[in-house]
This record gives sequence, C-alpha cells and structure tokens, in this order.
Amino acid sequence: MRETNVVILAAGQGKRMRAVCSKVLCTVAGKPMLLWVTDAARKAGADHVCVVASEPDVIRAVQDAGFEVRIQSERLGTGHATRMAADFLEEHRDGDTLVLCGDAPFMDSETIKKAYQQHKDEGNALTVVTAELPDGGNYGRILRDGSRLAAIVENADCTPEQAKIREINSGAFWFKTDVLIDTLGRIRNNNAQGEYYLTDAVALIIEAGEKAGACLADSQDVVLGANDPAGLLLLNERAKAKAIEKHLAGGVQFELTDGVVIGPDVEIEAGACIRPGCSITGRTVIGRGAVIGPNSIVRDSKVGEGAVVECSVLDHADVPAGEKVGPFAVCTDRKDQKFKLI
Repeated sequence: MRETNVVILAAGQGKRMRAVCSKVLCTVAGKPMLLWVTDAARKAGADHVCVVASEPDVIRAVQDAGFEVRIQSERLGTGHATRMAADFLEEHRDGDTLVLCGDAPFMDSETIKKAYQQHKDEGNALTVVTAELPDGGNYGRILRDGSRLAAIVENADCTPEQAKIREINSGAFWFKTDVLIDTLGRIRNNNAQGEYYLTDAVALIIEAGEKAGACLADSQDVVLGANDPAGLLLLNERAKAKAIEKHLAGGVQFELTDGVVIGPDVEIEAGACIRPGCSITGRTVIGRGAVIGPNSIVRDSKVGEGAVVECSVLDHADVPAGEKVGPFAVCTDRKDQKFKLI
C-alpha cells in the first residue's frame, strides 16, 4: 500500500479579513477553518499530515493539534509554500500527496477519498479536484481532452469560449509524491507577482507526458473560502444550513432556527429539540429527548437523555439524564461542578 500524505497550505496572512487572528483560524460554526481541513484529512485516512504556516498563532494551533508544521518565512506563492515541506515529502517519496488549502473548510473526507480512488485507478501522476459552478466565477477553468485533464486556465486568461466552462479548479491536488518533488524545483516565478504557483506544476506534469486527471466533486461547496468578513459570513450561513439539514434528517426537532449555530462535530440524537438562539459547538453530544434552549451556549459537553438546558452556558460539562439546568446557570468542568446562577 502506498502512503498517503497531506500538505495543507496555511501561511496566508489574510489582511482583508482584518481579524485579530490569522485568516485560517477564523471560525466557521465555532470551529477554525484550518481544523475543518485537518480533520477532513485525518477522517479520509491520511497517514501523514503537514501544515505549512507562517504566523505564530497558526504554528501553535497546528502543534497543539498534533500535526507536523513547516515554516514559510516569505510568502512567495503556493508553489513556494509547498516547497517548504520538501523534507516532509522526501521522507514519504514513495507515496501519494494531497495538497489542500487551509481556508477551504468544506473540502470533506468523502471528496478526498473519491479523488484518491480515481487517482489510483487511472494511474495518474496528478489528479485535481474540481467543482461545477453556474458561471465559473473567478476560478481557473478545467480543460479536458476526453476524460483526461488537458490544462487549467486562469479566469483572467480565458478566451470567451473558455470562460463559459462551468468546471473549475478547487485548489486541491493529488500527486504522486516523487513527481511532485521533481516538479516543484522546475516551477519558475516569471510572472507579474514574482511568485511560484502550484498550478504551474500542472502544465509541467502534462508537458512531461505524465497522466493527469480531474475528479468532479459532488458538491460545489468544496471550493468555498473567505477572504474578508463578508465571505466568512457566507461560510457560516452555509455551515448552518448544512448542519440543520443533516440533523433534521436525523430526527432532531427545531422550533425555529433563528440564532442557531451547530458545529460540525456535534452529535444530536433523534427526538432532541433545539430551541432558538442556541450555539452548540465542539465535541458536544445531545441525548435523545433533551431540550436545549432557548438562548443557551453548549461547548464540548454531554447532555443526557431527557435533560433540559434553558438559557444557560455549558462548557466541558456533563449533564445527567433528566436533569434541569437553568435558567441563567453556568456549568464548567471544575471538579466541584455545580449549576450556579449568574
């Protein structure tokens, strides 16, 4: 079996976000975007994960999560960022490597596995994950030669006919690791920005006669990212819609969804009821028949079957089955855990 490696590019500063943290640590449904991506890689079965970072807060977050980190001290493009993980790649030269963007939280494990299966089945040196958008947006367009990938053309360089193509580049690529290593050294920065672009590796690999493919994702959400607060808001709105759709299908009841936030790692059993104004995040588990809200915050907690949490805050708490918490209580993970009035 070939080893599977993941390199996540997370060195961008994200100045347009104007946040107090690096862009990839901005939260979507209460979870930093970067951790959405690392968890997807881990869930997909990656053997080794390495994050390329530049900011101290991102470096700390990666180390706390137990992943390898490499430093990009100068931001010279995605190709240069990938090259910063050269020693990591060399250690696993005989495997396959997936390169992901740290600010694309909806790149899910199923898409990663689907693309890797195609990558193996077709014997590709390169497989790009693609999506279809109604108008193609500002993304690079996918040019095919039958079922093969012929080229990726950036939106600004498209002819009028190419601009009509709906299939676009997600920014996620599977590579044979040895091919990626050899190609990174051949990428040049002869462009207006003076940067090294990973997409240039695509042309180099195809020109070398290697096999290249494109795997169309089932959802266009895999391409979604955010460069500013407006974009981050759109990601949060989409995450909310996806979470509510998932839990409704699982038998969870919602009185209203106004002000409701549900994180991607939350588990809610059928028959539970979520009332308006609730934020439920982290590794929270809500038991059957429990009622949360209105206006409650629940983080990394367990709420037992039939328990009620009304207008209260739980943080690493464990509420027994049938317990009534609140209104206006705070419960934490202290050893003398009690439900105290604010």
